[in-house]
Amino acid sequence: MKLYEMIFVAKNELAEEQVNSIATSFSDFVKGHGGEIKFEHYFGTRSLAYEIQKNKKGHYYLMHFLAEPSIIAELDRNIRLNESVIRHIIVNIEESNPDEVIAMLTIKDRDTDASDDDLLDEEIGSVAASVADTGYRQKVSGEADESEEDVKE
Repeated sequence: MKLYEMIFVAKNELAEEQVNSIATSFSDFVKGHGGEIKFEHYFGTRSLAYEIQKNKKGHYYLMHFLAEPSIIAELDRNIRLNESVIRHIIVNIEESNPDEVIAMLTIKDRDTDASDDDLLDEEIGSVAASVADTGYRQKVSGEADESEEDVKE
């Protein structure tokens, strides 16, 4: 089994209980197919960076789970069929030891001093760090690095 991270944004017009029931249906799907939920967190209503399907705000929900790769496509399909979810992403957390990641998540969960904003910033930071670790680079200025010039020669 592999460790996955899923974040979804639900429509602002829903109540928190409805968002939790949507999350429960997704976690039940994972559990029903032999997976295991490791961490869940409801971040509340937040403003979107841009309007999505006439929504300016949305309910954010984070979930980490262990599952077989074969069920991810079906989970993705179920999320897309749910009209209350306006955006979602499921990523594989490629760590050498998933138990270490899970332990780190439970420590974060017990940290009562951290606000939801801090947790969300950490999650965004971890995604950015994993993108950086894969070697992906985006050039902001049009200048090339010296190492790239050496490669061209």
